[in-house]
Amino acid sequence: MSKVKVFCLPYAGGSKSIFNDWIDEYKDNAEIIPVEYSGHSSRFGEELFTDANDMAEDVFSTIIAENPVNYIIYGHSMGCLISLLTALKLEERYAYPPKKVIIGGTRPPHLSGKDEKISGLPKKEFMDKFFEMDMMDPEIMDEPELLDLLYEVFYADTLVGESYKGYTGLPKLKAPMIVMTGSQDDEACEADMREWEKYTYGHFEFKEFDAGHFFPFNCSEFQDYFAGLIAD
Repeated sequence: MSKVKVFCLPYAGGSKSIFNDWIDEYKDNAEIIPVEYSGHSSRFGEELFTDANDMAEDVFSTIIAENPVNYIIYGHSMGCLISLLTALKLEERYAYPPKKVIIGGTRPPHLSGKDEKISGLPKKEFMDKFFEMDMMDPEIMDEPELLDLLYEVFYADTLVGESYKGYTGLPKLKAPMIVMTGSQDDEACEADMREWEKYTYGHFEFKEFDAGHFFPFNCSEFQDYFAGLIAD
């Protein structure tokens, strides 16, 4: 059997480049395929989605264009919701559903009411929230034109999460689900993250790392654990 493909979905405002290091890092275990959201980075100029189902439909199209047979979906933060919705579409409409759905860093949709809502903030306060999370270089604040472009992307992505209310009656996945979080991430505590189990009929696994929200990118323990997950 060919090496498993892992489609990686970024966090809000992120581009597929955040996974570039993974391509080489996990090459012995899998083929890493970073996914670019419409309107982001290499797809700049295309439509920015503000609806989760629209974004998931676009990701669905991206994935089936690769004609995968043996594959996994991984999503971080906003990518969790999009991974769930995309996987459901794949199970319903594609001959080869994902072998696993791996997610981390965001509460399940039915608990999203606990999340701080920031889309209504003035632009500077809104962007400050992302700078506080170390998602961007502070020098960008001195580049008004670049900041405006980034604001459009971050604002659209924020609406994707904050406006989603479609979890009532949502079918469960058949695929196994592995859910991860960082122990220092107040927005994704263990009790809340374990609630993701309600979204699958398959095997459920939970893992917590001694790290913050961006544990996949700065926690040394993550690499070996993830390598094992995608090598199965």
